[in-house]
Amino acid sequence: MKKRFYYIDFLRIFSMLSVIFLHVVADLLRVKYNSIEWHFSNIITAVIGIAVPVFFMISGAMLLSNEKSSSVDNLVKGRLVKVFIPFAFWSLIAILHYFVIDTVRTGSFGYDGMIYRFKYILSQPATIHLWFMYALIPIYLLLPFLKTLVDKMDKKQAIYLISLWMVCSVLYTTVQNLFPIKYKTVLTFNNSFNLNFIGGYIGFFILGYYLHVKDIKIKSRLLILIAIIDVAIISLGTYFATSYYNGYFEGFKVYTGVFTTVLSICVFLLFKNLYANIEKFSFCNVTEALSTFSFPIYLVHNLIIDFFNVLGFIQPENGIIYIIARFLAVFTASYIVIYILSKIKPLCFVSTGIKYRGFKNEKN
Repeated sequence: MKKRFYYIDFLRIFSMLSVIFLHVVADLLRVKYNSIEWHFSNIITAVIGIAVPVFFMISGAMLLSNEKSSSVDNLVKGRLVKVFIPFAFWSLIAILHYFVIDTVRTGSFGYDGMIYRFKYILSQPATIHLWFMYALIPIYLLLPFLKTLVDKMDKKQAIYLISLWMVCSVLYTTVQNLFPIKYKTVLTFNNSFNLNFIGGYIGFFILGYYLHVKDIKIKSRLLILIAIIDVAIISLGTYFATSYYNGYFEGFKVYTGVFTTVLSICVFLLFKNLYANIEKFSFCNVTEALSTFSFPIYLVHNLIIDFFNVLGFIQPENGIIYIIARFLAVFTASYIVIYILSKIKPLCFVSTGIKYRGFKNEKN
């Protein structure tokens, strides 16, 4: 029987809940600067802003350590289908969702918006959070090659590849976001110097695999200390930059920036240190269920938030208690929607990417 890594389950759940919270407070951070709610949300999002990088790291850890990932047939018939069909399904739902909302708001059928979203579906997501799929699917397309690559690499080559990504993607992104314009110009590469094939999120994919399979001995206390310092830099940097620019500044929270990357590594290794050797525990069934549903919950949660906005339901700008209540309401509603869909045979796979029978044992 294939070994289950509960620390990966915990990371999935953490990332899924973090993404929901990030989107719950997204508007608040832009409109209610310097309030108690803003400071609370700024600090929390400094911690949980690693959600998307960790999602990529989890995928890399699980897929690149799976022997089946080198098979093109397995990719086309299995992996791609499991992510593309739910992506297409929720894109269609999002288009219909906004058609109804536009119709209600304007009093006339929102055909223009619906046609626009269909027309430009290849270049922009039907709803903002589905951008993640536009980054994930290309990595999936490269999966057989990436699997062969990591299998053939020795330790020095792996470290070199990750270091190259750190410099050309992570460090470069940080420079572009945080440095004054005169330094940005000096440190900008010529367009012909193109290393995009190792840029962006593919680095997190490979990094997650490396951290998963290698025995990296860093004490938990040191990881926690680095994480605390990192969070302090992110939250304080965001505060001072927002004050300076008189508008919410996200440069310290960019997914492929230095600070988010370091924090992602710390959290990944910390979860691994604490939970990698767990075989069974009291709430494992709950954990497995939440972990299994993490991907479809991600796909639906922002539509729930939009629906709550239309209803005017639990506005987070009214206080910290309202932020927490809205977060719990969005998560609960998202889970219920996915749970119900998983019990409807014709809709289970198309909405979740999980087979109707035996769905508890499958992961995206």
